[in-house]
Amino acid sequence: MVAVVVRRPLRWSLWPATVFSLLLLLLPLVAAAAGAGYTQSEIHPRGLIVEFRDNLEVDDALAQFRKEAAQNNIDLDITSVYSSIFKAASVYTKDPHNQAVIDQIKSLSPVFKVYTTRQYRPRSQEATNDLELSLTSSSPNNGRLVKRGQRPKSSPSLSLASSLASDKTNFTLTSIDGSVYNIHKLTGVDKLHARGLTGKGVKIGIIDSGVDYHHPELGNCWKTPGCPFQYGYDFVGDEHPSEGNIHTPDDDPYTTCNGHGTHLAGIIAGKGPLVKGVAPGATLGMYRVFNCVGNGNESDEQVINAMEMAYKDGMDIISLSLGVDGWSENPTAIVASKLVKKGVIVVAASGNFGTNGIFTASRPAIGKGVISVASSESDVIVDHRLDFMTTSKSKWSVIPYYTNPENYIITNSSTTPTAFELATDEEGSNFGCLPYLENSDYRGKVVFAVRGNCTFTVKAKNAMEAGAIGIIFASNETSGFVPTLEESLSMPVGLLLKKDSERLLKELQSSKITVSSPDGSFATKKNDLAGKMSYFSSWGPDPELEIGITITAPGGEIFSTVPITSGSYETMSGTSMATPYMSGVFALMLEAKGKKDIEQIKSMVTQNTKLIPSDVGSRGGLSSSALSQGSGFVNVAAALDTKIVASPSALEYNYTLTSKYLTKKITITNLDRRMPLFTTLSHIPALSYSSYDSEGKYVNPPRNSTEVASVFIPRTVIVGPGRSTTISVRVAPPRKLTNNGRWFYSGFIQIKKTAYGSETINIPYTGFKGLYTDLPLLPYDDDELMPRFDYYCTASANSTEASSDPIPVDSNTTYTINPDNNQSYITLNVTTVRPSRILKLELIDIKSNKTLGYMPNGYMTYKGPLDDGSQYPLATTVNGQLFTDSDLKKQTRYSSGSYKIRLSGLKLFGNPSLPKDYETWETTTFNIKFGGGDGQCPTPSST
Repeated sequence: MVAVVVRRPLRWSLWPATVFSLLLLLLPLVAAAAGAGYTQSEIHPRGLIVEFRDNLEVDDALAQFRKEAAQNNIDLDITSVYSSIFKAASVYTKDPHNQAVIDQIKSLSPVFKVYTTRQYRPRSQEATNDLELSLTSSSPNNGRLVKRGQRPKSSPSLSLASSLASDKTNFTLTSIDGSVYNIHKLTGVDKLHARGLTGKGVKIGIIDSGVDYHHPELGNCWKTPGCPFQYGYDFVGDEHPSEGNIHTPDDDPYTTCNGHGTHLAGIIAGKGPLVKGVAPGATLGMYRVFNCVGNGNESDEQVINAMEMAYKDGMDIISLSLGVDGWSENPTAIVASKLVKKGVIVVAASGNFGTNGIFTASRPAIGKGVISVASSESDVIVDHRLDFMTTSKSKWSVIPYYTNPENYIITNSSTTPTAFELATDEEGSNFGCLPYLENSDYRGKVVFAVRGNCTFTVKAKNAMEAGAIGIIFASNETSGFVPTLEESLSMPVGLLLKKDSERLLKELQSSKITVSSPDGSFATKKNDLAGKMSYFSSWGPDPELEIGITITAPGGEIFSTVPITSGSYETMSGTSMATPYMSGVFALMLEAKGKKDIEQIKSMVTQNTKLIPSDVGSRGGLSSSALSQGSGFVNVAAALDTKIVASPSALEYNYTLTSKYLTKKITITNLDRRMPLFTTLSHIPALSYSSYDSEGKYVNPPRNSTEVASVFIPRTVIVGPGRSTTISVRVAPPRKLTNNGRWFYSGFIQIKKTAYGSETINIPYTGFKGLYTDLPLLPYDDDELMPRFDYYCTASANSTEASSDPIPVDSNTTYTINPDNNQSYITLNVTTVRPSRILKLELIDIKSNKTLGYMPNGYMTYKGPLDDGSQYPLATTVNGQLFTDSDLKKQTRYSSGSYKIRLSGLKLFGNPSLPKDYETWETTTFNIKFGGGDGQCPTPSST
């Protein structure tokens, strides 16, 4: 038997306001629990990346930098030096958040630019323990299913390797073959395989969490002749302290503690029989940048080190299933763009923040020339099998049954049927949120509880107290996830999708049902969402109105390899999975076409696509937005033989306040040097989207409109053999959509060959109608997402007093602040819903009406919306600390008094030197008194 584990996406709890990690790219809301990617956390506690002037040699720049730093008494350590693609160094200081230190470093003569280092953490598919929706809800984006910042406190998947029992990893996997489970048929990869293409002679560098190269489907080898793994390095090691920058690197990226990298390797190079990779003949390098702990100390430094080593090793393609907030001016995006200029194909995950709406595409994916990959759903779901039997003896297997692999067998005996009964609590509800009826008997049974009204933990506890041995949740969604509990319980839990849940609920009204899980086996089921965009997949544009998404590939419900100790196989979801798929596609194309014209090959792949229709009701056949799918779904079989390419591969029309036509040009090239190219051109419109309702209130998910742009293009174009022709594409924003509606519109210019064969390529266009520079920074009129301004007082460890809950700050109250022990303080937590190049938090004295300086963390650059993945990514504390000048060079304290905090965010495309180009918001006036004894939580006094 084959060892198999299916891991599903985990969703996380909505609250609290604490700042959790930003996300790595990997997984989406419904994906596999273990990993669809990594997510960025907060700024690294001590790290900076210093870029040197391009006219200097790195050694000379470094020597001068050290000399001038010493002369200016700047205390720092240089931990990495980059020279191949990026003239820079990673620097650790005692306090990089002190702008004075940063400004001192900027003033040194060899320095061109200084970047704050960002941290990363392994990211699983989001999980949930509490989503309150009715069973009739049909869309995962129907209403606010996930608040911005809804993230897990921990990832159950990270402990999987050590906790799986050996008797739970021997499964029978059926029907995983080319006739039932073969996403390569969707993409045309099967046709390239049939022509003998495997990616042979192409090098792919995977920058991720390491690999179990002993897996039989990955060759069970390392750097031996014929082995796929010929390159690699471990930049972090298996252990990592909770603080500091110490790593234990070595030249072996082998690991079994995190299955994410192994899963990606299988997608690219799986040898079969169960996992058939896209490019099984490719040569691989694995560059490990995430350790077993996943505590966020891995940063830009490790990622850039890996990118540089991959380049030195001669990788043709670099695959990055990771990412952070979306600005192309950040260091990993800059390095990725430099790699592109050197002829490397860089493929990166667009991100899994699709439920957060527009502006969620990540970097390095949005770097110039980088292939930014979105995710669509696979055709088949592979998951744990449950068999249900009714009194009428009708039997069916329900797939998927989403569960934690550590505790997946829902019945006492896998072959003996167990009674399956609908939960009924003391109020007659099937939600199971209250204790069950006293005279009910659930002992030894599996309970079926409808989702909603309370957390999964509450439902599970009530079922346990009633004697149940397991609980299944009836979902109201067509996408699945692993239900997670807020505390450890011995009872197994699982979840069924909407269609299966509705069928069972109906049967339970008239029949008794038993459930069993024969042999702990798996089965397959057609994915009802096959071919559709994965709802977790991030959206463009980037902050500068570039499209943000290049192309879409399979990323939802992807079956691949994981470390042998974790069960050998798993199903995961995320743009993390779509990224290696596209990397494999490019490997096949490089083998077939050679490596001379990389940009042409990229155009061939990204333009030969299948457009993905919108799934928003009946909209007259409109396509999904180009901001979500890019140019469409990959169709590499068409790309291989295409004779048409166009340039550019996407048209960005910026923003406008009028409905007049805007003009861009496309150059169409005939690659056939013998025959003329006869084409017809057509406009394929897509839905328009806005993150604001008709009254100007921020909404998520974005609303859509069937109003589309008007496009004027030639109906036919003829191009001579081996020649190119340039045409104008005139686009007018949707006339009926108002400027105040802040609408993003898009569509596709479709070019079809009409003689000597049939071919079709798609060129996406995007634009914004309205004044882009006036997009609001804050979610005004949304009380749940507006800034929180709270007073906290926590009793000391030697006190018997309980910690206080946050108290909203009131202007008529004086609050005691103890700056010495952080026992009492005020916090401001801010959600931003658009990117901003500069964010400032300044303290205003009420008596003098003067700006006193910047708050802690009060000056930030290149911030994306929720770019740290938390509900409140921008935070500061009222504790007496202040920076008194505009450069944050002088740190001081302020006294008791009355104040307010002003938030200023530079408008998009704004001029940093012009006050009018900043949007501002202010807190209520607050009155503070410094003092307070240890162990005391003073009650706020009326002013």
